[in-house]
Amino acid sequence: MLIHCVHWIGRSAIIALAALVSEGLDPLTALTQAKNRRWKISPRPAQYEAWATWLTVHRKNAGRDYAIPDFDSFARIAYRHLTHCVAP
Repeated sequence: MLIHCVHWIGRSAIIALAALVSEGLDPLTALTQAKNRRWKISPRPAQYEAWATWLTVHRKNAGRDYAIPDFDSFARIAYRHLTHCVAP
């Protein structure tokens, strides 16, 4: 699978996450794998909301049984690179 975007931070990351979930990964596993490969992945809250909405529809339509992560669970992974920042 090839997904391209200039920065690969938000929009393309959400598309990739949807593709990974469609292929059988659970949502947080998909996010963790993507984040491990591309540390800059950090979709905005509105992009998370769009993904969570898609997950709800996909879970029903595909007959899948996975938990839809809340924003805090998502943020712990998506924004983990920010925990290494040091305040002045």
